[in-house]
Amino acid sequence: MKVYDSNSFLGLDCKANNTNVSQIDFGVFFDLEETSQIYTLSVSRHIGDRAQIETNANHVLADSIFEPPSNVEGIRYTEFKLSTFF
Repeated sequence: MKVYDSNSFLGLDCKANNTNVSQIDFGVFFDLEETSQIYTLSVSRHIGDRAQIETNANHVLADSIFEPPSNVEGIRYTEFKLSTFF
């Protein structure tokens, strides 16, 4: 079994045309022969001129222990970040 055999990625990138520079990125990486999937989401927005808030999340699904993502199956990752600029 090859790790990257018959895989696809579908993504969506939305950027709002506003002063807050709002952005949403979503993607799913899936295997066409197996049932494993990896989801990713990123949302960011400026708060005024000097700060930005951002959230990133990932989720992994794999039904069989023989699928490559099975070693991280069920793992959810969420990150919240506040950045300031000067």
